Amino acid sequence: MTEAHPPEDSSPQPTYRGQTHSRTRQNALYVHISNRHNGNYPGEWHRWLLTAATRDDAKRFYWGLHKYTKTDNASIKSVQVETMEWWNYNASDGFSLQNLYKWIQQKQTDQYKNIQELTDTRERTLLTILPDTNFGDRFWLVLPGFQDTSIEDLWED
Repeated sequence: MTEAHPPEDSSPQPTYRGQTHSRTRQNALYVHISNRHNGNYPGEWHRWLLTAATRDDAKRFYWGLHKYTKTDNASIKSVQVETMEWWNYNASDGFSLQNLYKWIQQKQTDQYKNIQELTDTRERTLLTILPDTNFGDRFWLVLPGFQDTSIEDLWED
């Protein structure tokens, strides 16, 4: 009896923080997103975990978020990428990101200015608040070490 083996994977091995690679199959990308509004007390920032089906989906969500910050009366004033797994945004209401995400999920396109990149990520992203633990301690998930965190190709499709 012959043992069955999975087909050989000819794609390159995963690379590590800061390295770029070209792969035809992409893994999910996890991003910490923090509100850095100056009016909030240090440590009271709202912190979120964005899970995107692929790196390209995370980039598309960022593009849409960036476009949204440029619209009139946007609740999120700016967004800045430090790495592909660490983004900061500025909003006087820390739940602005959650509200934006709800509008995307509820197909309330008029609420988020009908930004196509956000619509495109509706079924490709998840947003979760990172909880506080005892006495205001902050809980941070350790993100996978194999993620490509470079932003060199951030604006490339």
